[in-house]
Amino acid sequence: MQKSTPAVQRTTRGQYLPRRWRPVTTGVHLVDGADTALRSQLLAWQQVLPPGAAWSHLTGAALRGWWLPPLPVGLPVITAHDSRRRIRRTGLVTIRRRRSVPYEMIAGLPVDPPAEIIAPCAVHLSELDLACLVAAALRSGTCPADDLRRVAARDTRGVRTLRQILARADGRYESIWELMLAELHRVCGIEVQPQKEVFDETGTFAARGDLWLVGTTRLHEYDGGWHGADRQRTADLRREGRILRAGWSRRGYVSADLLHGAVRILEDADHALGRPHDPERIRVWHRLLGRSMFTPGGRTALLRRLGVQ
Repeated sequence: MQKSTPAVQRTTRGQYLPRRWRPVTTGVHLVDGADTALRSQLLAWQQVLPPGAAWSHLTGAALRGWWLPPLPVGLPVITAHDSRRRIRRTGLVTIRRRRSVPYEMIAGLPVDPPAEIIAPCAVHLSELDLACLVAAALRSGTCPADDLRRVAARDTRGVRTLRQILARADGRYESIWELMLAELHRVCGIEVQPQKEVFDETGTFAARGDLWLVGTTRLHEYDGGWHGADRQRTADLRREGRILRAGWSRRGYVSADLLHGAVRILEDADHALGRPHDPERIRVWHRLLGRSMFTPGGRTALLRRLGVQ
């Protein structure tokens, strides 16, 4: 079904509009209840953008449906263009490009190509946030790794971190929390492999696990909220039985474990690897997490980097 276009009204100073119209920015109003919030807002913002401008950065990522870390309250919408015209408006960040980029139309909105969305994100996002976005881009199937490598080869800010992330990037993660779980293991010196297929001694497929702790018969997995449903719980128990009969074991974790109880995940991994448990190793993860949008401080820091006071 084709999405309807919300009613957008250009206004002049002193012009009166009925109460059902709300301001988006100076000189542009949007009728209340129009369409989906983000799409409506961006269609209104386009009234004040130069020709050729396209939505990029986190705004472009959201339009493409990529998974995202928790976004800060007050995050401006972000566009990119190659015009010399400077636009300064509250609630909008514009990124000047060195070169013209052909945009794509999504739901009636011009959106940067996937790799061009990642490029400015590499300037502003923390390492963990950027790793999440790169994994989402690869997972989408619309962003070839070669395109990202070409972006990382440019002489621009942020490419050093992007290159480091691309060296370990993998498009097989199925959720942002699986990627987070993998990053926790990585910074603690634990090699993992995503989407490991497990077979029993007869060669019969038993299960596919989120993360394999390389060198062990242990799977570490993210258990989302859907695992609590009765039907899913029954399927999970049957699956776990197949894993055990194949000579493997699994541990399941939730988002709270990653954000507030990561040392327990490290302890489980140390036990599986047969190495002494050293809780000090988790400090690296805490530093990485603390700079990301998964924490209030990380969200505030992003707004500062974007010039939002």
